[in-house]
Amino acid sequence: MPWLTLYDDQITAAELEAAVAERVQQPPLNQRPPDFPTYGTAARVPALPADFPAGLALYHHLRLANNLYAQAATEPLLADSAATQMPVVGRLWKLVRRQAHGLILFYVNRHVAHQTVVNSHLVHTLNELTRLVAHQQAQITALQTQLDQSDPTPPTP
Repeated sequence: MPWLTLYDDQITAAELEAAVAERVQQPPLNQRPPDFPTYGTAARVPALPADFPAGLALYHHLRLANNLYAQAATEPLLADSAATQMPVVGRLWKLVRRQAHGLILFYVNRHVAHQTVVNSHLVHTLNELTRLVAHQQAQITALQTQLDQSDPTPPTP
């Protein structure tokens, strides 16, 4: 019993199955497979090179970003008010306030969770870019040293 049954004069189920199987095997035109970065969660704060011109300020803020991107305090903070001190109505008001805050925090927490994922990717990208800039700066310094050693005449303005 075939899994596909067609009642058509122009194409049979076997022909349709063969066409679908052939299309699945072909790569899409003008599209390459997605290229995801390999660093992901492994990108930690890079070490500070001794000769990096940006110095400590960049690495200080980069370290703070790495430590703080996932911290968001979203627990309810309900301070007592005069309305909560009333004998009967106060308890009811506390309950209503707690439920309202819980509902709001539900949506805030959903947003914060998404933003934390975005922040994570941004911080890891900054880590990798900082590593790349440090590497390029070392290459520029080495090339400048080679250039200075090969041409003893100073440039004329």
